[in-house]
Amino acid sequence: MALDYIFHNNNVAHYDDQIQENELTVKIKNATMQSWSEVEKKNKPHSLNEMIEDLLKKKCEGNKKDVNYEVEEKQKEILRQKLYHKRERIAQEGED
Repeated sequence: MALDYIFHNNNVAHYDDQIQENELTVKIKNATMQSWSEVEKKNKPHSLNEMIEDLLKKKCEGNKKDVNYEVEEKQKEILRQKLYHKRERIAQEGED
């Protein structure tokens, strides 16, 4: 985005007034652009990766609040341990 700062000072009788008005115009345009830049930064959409990470965090936090989450996690850990022990037994039987 660009701002135009082309001023026509054709009126010689009011030249000083026109110069002052031009300076004020520049100030107001710059202030407007500064405010607009802040609004754009604030409203800038997140990248796809950030959106996915946010969704996964929310899902994980939601699951942790669920009463069944802890029970399911314990069951998964027990199954992992059983599978690990079963693989160890199979490996030992294969060595014998």
